[in-house]
Amino acid sequence: MRGARGGRLSQGLATRDERTDAAAHELVASELAAAPGNAPVRPQVSVAIGVDLVEIAQVAAALETFGERYLRRLFTSSEIDACRRAGGGYAIERLATRFAAKEAALKMLEPAPDEVPEWHEIEVRSLPSGASEIALAGAAARLAARRAIRSVAMSASHEGGFATAVAIGWGESSCRCKSVGLDNA
Repeated sequence: MRGARGGRLSQGLATRDERTDAAAHELVASELAAAPGNAPVRPQVSVAIGVDLVEIAQVAAALETFGERYLRRLFTSSEIDACRRAGGGYAIERLATRFAAKEAALKMLEPAPDEVPEWHEIEVRSLPSGASEIALAGAAARLAARRAIRSVAMSASHEGGFATAVAIGWGESSCRCKSVGLDNA
């Protein structure tokens, strides 16, 4: 498909060095495991996914109606520059794909109505390879941290008048939980 972009992992979400986190996890796990009556500490994988589909014509109509105000409200200056055509104007399919990626990331984060991040706090960055990555800042990064999401991968494409994107976030946190019989599976 034309416009298809592979995703890349974004490691920018970790607030501490992962080696330090691993050492802390091992220490807490050993202390809790030694405590009488406590269930063992097991790593719990946190996975979240969001997907979105955007009609490219709707993005074109919004740009036609609201112009630069539309762009500045939804996209960072880097995103706008990445969608600017050399001869002037914008590659509307690129804007639509970025909007779909932002929506997919928002769905992945599952914010409450009073904690929806600003559009600029979810940024789609173009990589030299042609792939893209999602970078989270501010409220978006805090939502990810609360859900134990440390990495985000994305994939986006456009074809036949539509743009689509998928955002997958994952991480690992510790939980005191009892085995549910999966150890022998």
